[in-house]
This record gives sequence, C-alpha cells and structure tokens, in this order.
Amino acid sequence: MNEPGPLLQLIPRDRLSRQQKALLPRERSLPIYKLLREPTDHNEFDWKNLGTLAIWRENRTVIFVSDEIFEPMNQRHVSFLLHNVGRDLCFLHCAIYGQTSAAIAQTATFFWSLEHSVETKYALRIDEGRNFDFGAFRLPQLASILDSNQERHYAIPTGVLNAEQSVFVATRPYSLRLELVGDGFAFKDDGVAFIEALE
Repeated sequence: MNEPGPLLQLIPRDRLSRQQKALLPRERSLPIYKLLREPTDHNEFDWKNLGTLAIWRENRTVIFVSDEIFEPMNQRHVSFLLHNVGRDLCFLHCAIYGQTSAAIAQTATFFWSLEHSVETKYALRIDEGRNFDFGAFRLPQLASILDSNQERHYAIPTGVLNAEQSVFVATRPYSLRLELVGDGFAFKDDGVAFIEALE
C-alpha cells in the first residue's frame, strides 16, 4: 500500500493574492498553506508541530488553526474548538473566514467531517459566528458532519437553526451527544419542529 504524499504546501508571502492577504491578521506573520490532497482524518495533520497556521481553500475561505486562544478578526467567520484532535490529542482553537456564509459552511463541512478518533473523549464546540448564517448549512452538509463522527460531543451555544435543520438533527438514526444551550443559540421557530420531530 502506497504512503500518501505530503499534505500541506507553504504559500510564499510574495505569492499571496490580495484576497489571501486580506484574510490574514496584519499584526503577526502567520504561515498560510494550501492542501496538496484532501485528507479524511485529523490524524493526517501533525497539529502539535505545525503550531499556529492558516489553510487556504479553493472556495476563497481560510481556516485558522492554533493551539492557543486567539482573538478572531472583525470579519465574517465561525469560530470553534476541537478537543483531543489527532495523534497528540491537541486542543485546537479554530476559525473559518470567508466572504459568504455558504462558502464558510462548505469549508466547515470539510473540516468538521474529518474523522476524529473514537478512542478519546472528543468534542466540537462552536463558539461564535460573526455575520455567519447557520442556515447556510444544507442538509447533505449536516449529514456529512454528523455521520462522519457519530460519537462526537457537539456543543452549540450560538447560532440559529431553522425548522428544516432542526427536524434533520432530531431524526438522525443514531443517538447524538448534542448540547444546544447558550445565550447565542436559538431555534428559528422556538423549537417547535425540533420537539415535534422528537415525539
């Protein structure tokens, strides 16, 4: 069986486009990479040694990943935490920036659907969504996220789920470890569709 090739390639600073530069923090020099292939598992990343970095996606979004808390930039984004990720069980602070909620949702679907080791107590906590519409997640995207990591603990203290999304989440054919609590979280229909789907 062939070993997969390299996963990330550094983009030289002098090769960055204007849009890529606009999505990077001005106060610090942050390495930005592109993916050479599509990973399927967080274990494919060497998170512990990579440190703080950005990953550029072809849909003009960027994923910020750090093992330290950072202040999100004042741009459209969704920020989140991943617990016990990869070979070294890292605790990652992340944010995805982009021009549209649809593009951010597409990149979040990719990143949140990467397999997460079932041997650890792991979780995804969605912390903030500045100018990000959670309604941008289509049902196939939610299916990819939830189905790929059925044992994951999901904490969603912010965002608004519409009725269609609520019914979809409530009717998964497996048990979900899901917390929908927090001052920033709401159901668009006050949870009516969600409760009816559970009954």
